[in-house]
Amino acid sequence: MKKITILFTVFLMTVICLASCSKKNNEKDPETTAKFLSATSFASSTWEGNNGVGTVKLEVTSTTDMTLTYYKMPIAKETEKQPVAVPVKITYTFTEADGKFSGKGDDQVNYSGALKSTTALDFSGLSTGTIELKIKK
Repeated sequence: MKKITILFTVFLMTVICLASCSKKNNEKDPETTAKFLSATSFASSTWEGNNGVGTVKLEVTSTTDMTLTYYKMPIAKETEKQPVAVPVKITYTFTEADGKFSGKGDDQVNYSGALKSTTALDFSGLSTGTIELKIKK
């Protein structure tokens, strides 16, 4: 009877130890496992991509303002057309729960974006359609 009691006690201690060890291993840093960024993290981020004409840069400067810089071809009838940089100031709102933002630029165009992860963003509003931007570290 003593052997059964000792074996049962050892078994219970093993189960308790394994349960507590596996719980600690499953707890990871929330910043590395989060699918989306917090509003504060998003408000201080810079994103880059390409729209087929040149670099698209989105600098988020606060929780309500961002600056978009993209390149487009000029309308002028020149033989050697060079892409022209277009800066746009955007006032936006960010929904932290689903990682989406939308806003209106000073060019009266509506812009929006959806985070795919903490490092990738689908951005729309440009005439070239939706483009993927990557976070710049």
